[in-house]
Amino acid sequence: MLRQFGCDSRTNCGFEKLGNIYVRKWYVRNEISFRGYLNEMTAIPNYQIVLARSRDIHLLADIELAAVKLLEGYAPASVQVEISRQQDLKAAQAHGRLWVALSRDVPVGFAHVIILEGGLPHLEELDVHPNHSRRGLGRRLVENVCKWVKEEGHESLTLTTFREPRFNMPFYRKLGFAEHPREALTAELRTIVAHETSRGLDPEKRVVMIWRPLQALDG
Repeated sequence: MLRQFGCDSRTNCGFEKLGNIYVRKWYVRNEISFRGYLNEMTAIPNYQIVLARSRDIHLLADIELAAVKLLEGYAPASVQVEISRQQDLKAAQAHGRLWVALSRDVPVGFAHVIILEGGLPHLEELDVHPNHSRRGLGRRLVENVCKWVKEEGHESLTLTTFREPRFNMPFYRKLGFAEHPREALTAELRTIVAHETSRGLDPEKRVVMIWRPLQALDG
């Protein structure tokens, strides 16, 4: 390996062996610093899924705006600048219906649940910052929400999403959600769909999905 550096001796070249690789002697003499550098470069963030704290709320808009860019071509431009209302997030946080994914104690994703008439929970928003995507955070957030649904004794959890993107309807199917037939929608779910349509979302490209604890266990 050392010949590619134009020498035959580790001493002359200033290299020494550290583990299975050769490095400059300075790094060996400062092995702790070098290993710290390697750990910093290769470390996988230690994520946590927790109930949101009040100090997290003002940070969620940036996550929402970054995540919606992945829906270019699906969501109209007007929808891509929308964010959740602060008062709605504060209410959800106060009632234990807002979860965050933390990286180094900073939110990088969140799940927001609202309660519909009749006390039925609805997953209003799920977002993960693209810089932290493809690390299972969306799945972990949804699993925490579903665990809460079961613990609270709710019969189901609903949501609306796009049919086509792999991180929308296909993603939720893998987690046990099923398409909710239009004829079975409650009045409030129909109102949610109508509101989406008024904002420019094509109802033919959208879908209402439902998750039931017993269905998930049986499936």
